[in-house]
Amino acid sequence: MVQSPATDGPSTNERQRMIGRRFMTALSGQRLRNAIRPLIGAAALSLSLSLLTGCVAQVSNHGHVFTQEEIAQIRKGMSKEQVKLILGTPDTQSSLGGDAYYYISSRHETVGFMPPKVTDRKILAIYFDEYNTTRRVAHYGLKDGKIVDIMSGTTPSHGQELNFLQQMFSNLGKRVAM
Repeated sequence: MVQSPATDGPSTNERQRMIGRRFMTALSGQRLRNAIRPLIGAAALSLSLSLLTGCVAQVSNHGHVFTQEEIAQIRKGMSKEQVKLILGTPDTQSSLGGDAYYYISSRHETVGFMPPKVTDRKILAIYFDEYNTTRRVAHYGLKDGKIVDIMSGTTPSHGQELNFLQQMFSNLGKRVAM
């Protein structure tokens, strides 16, 4: 080790090399593995937990929220106003084939990046007679309905589906009478 004439100790570069050697010696071999092992375990645990939280279903309820106690209060012969006081404004009404109030509740589950899936649907239908009093109360579920995709953006047509070339060349052989 060369000492500088001005000072009795090692130079700055030599001190940095010595500190580096001590650090590498301290963390070499078994000590290094023992120091890194908890970090690897913590990283693996956090990665697995973050992946699992993406697989947990997110549940959301849509529509009218009604309880069994409220439904039990609806009796035959009640007026529309009495029904509204108990259940609130209906989600939709029907006037075809007799008046009816519909209270609709849906439960959706979303898992990860998948589209939401309807897991439960409850429809409470209250039918009224010509005197606007409750005639019948009906319960419908997901099994009773038919799923209709209103927003598909396509209109089904009956006929042939032609590709681009068939459309381009379909009129070549046809003669037009003048």
